[in-house]
Amino acid sequence: MSPNHYKRVWVAIAAISGIGAMTTAFAQPPEFVKAELQRKAFVRAQASSKASRPAQPANEAEAVAQKKMVREGIIEIPLPEDRMLYTQRTVDAQGKAHVGHVESKSSAHTHSTHAEEKPNE
Repeated sequence: MSPNHYKRVWVAIAAISGIGAMTTAFAQPPEFVKAELQRKAFVRAQASSKASRPAQPANEAEAVAQKKMVREGIIEIPLPEDRMLYTQRTVDAQGKAHVGHVESKSSAHTHSTHAEEKPNE
């Protein structure tokens, strides 16, 4: 073989190894890519990053059926949908915040009343 041929072989080997080194340097493991996509979805508050809500039992009988003993005598029972209390915060004309049940809009019952101070006014 001629010396020119050896030079071409060495150049080809160097080029192939260089390309291989570059691809391995820039390649990322799949778990890193998946974690990065999950992080971006979380930052953007996309629905894909949120955990699904557990199914609430419809009534007390279904809740008792889902009862389980956790440890050391602790019993865990999910709260039925008919026992859930939803609160709402409203601000009146004087700037006071009223927090109360959504169902009890007609009543004057509130849990707490706080005067809100607005710093820029």
